Amino acid sequence: MDLRELLMNELNPILDPTIINMAPSQFIAEYGGNLSKVGIVAKPPSGRVYYNSSTAPKDPVYGNFLNEFVKISSDIFDVYAVVNTLLDNYMAMDSKYASVKSGGENSTTHICPSEITINYLTKILEEIAQYQIKGVILAGNTFINRNYCFCDNCKAEFSQISGVPSSFDFNRIKIDSELQSKWKIWRADKLSNMVTTLVEHLKEVNNKLEVYSEIYLEPAVNYTENMELDYGQSIELLSRVTKILFNIHPWTPILPELNSREYTKLISSITGIESFKRGEVKPALLYFNVTEDEELNMIKSISSKISAEAIYTYNGYLMEYNQLRENHINL
Repeated sequence: MDLRELLMNELNPILDPTIINMAPSQFIAEYGGNLSKVGIVAKPPSGRVYYNSSTAPKDPVYGNFLNEFVKISSDIFDVYAVVNTLLDNYMAMDSKYASVKSGGENSTTHICPSEITINYLTKILEEIAQYQIKGVILAGNTFINRNYCFCDNCKAEFSQISGVPSSFDFNRIKIDSELQSKWKIWRADKLSNMVTTLVEHLKEVNNKLEVYSEIYLEPAVNYTENMELDYGQSIELLSRVTKILFNIHPWTPILPELNSREYTKLISSITGIESFKRGEVKPALLYFNVTEDEELNMIKSISSKISAEAIYTYNGYLMEYNQLRENHINL
């Protein structure tokens, strides 16, 4: 779908320079008049950043994209920097950072929310917070699926609180409901503690920044029903420290029909959340790639039903999307 049409329908773009293939000045000249909010990918899934960093490796082609964009646009519309936290191909090549699957296989796409990872991400976010931006969207802050993370550090930590030998794997966890409950709580706490630490450091640099956590609202895991078990994401915990950005059907990119059973289940999974029921939080929405009028109308319908404050779209898919899809729905 044409980007201008999306903008006219009040969808806010998230710009990855590899997808839009335009220089900042060219994009702003063509579309700036229709923008009120825009997300700029600062740290993509590749891990090679799109800004002038002294911490992370720079993308060889787009390594100054954020710098150039903010320099032109910060006084015209609100800019949000999008930072993929645990989704990081570059750092996953280092076994000290890589997330590990039950059974011992290192991930090639994700890193573990360990202390060294948090220290690394903190430095990146402190750099980004110095730009003239409205806020930060923390994306990819999730475990891949229920079979992660089984690195030595994670196993040692969970062994200490659960009493099981550190040689355990997911087969040991899934046969014991009490142990599985502890596993879910521990992983959710680990992720929310990571996000809390990152937000604290962001606020130290710029206490006016708005911060969002991306939450996968995925039908393959029954939306919020198995979210903590599969992705380690707790909406209640994360909503205490950030705003929420629901990524709708990220890995099953076919939206349900209006008023269908699946549509009702999707809406209920959001409106049933206690903090949202009390009206304390208004979430934002993200849909990766709006290509048809039907998808546009459906996203707008979902937004209306849950009183979303904004809708974002990449109008494209993440790099290595098919691999990520298979991993996240555990095919």
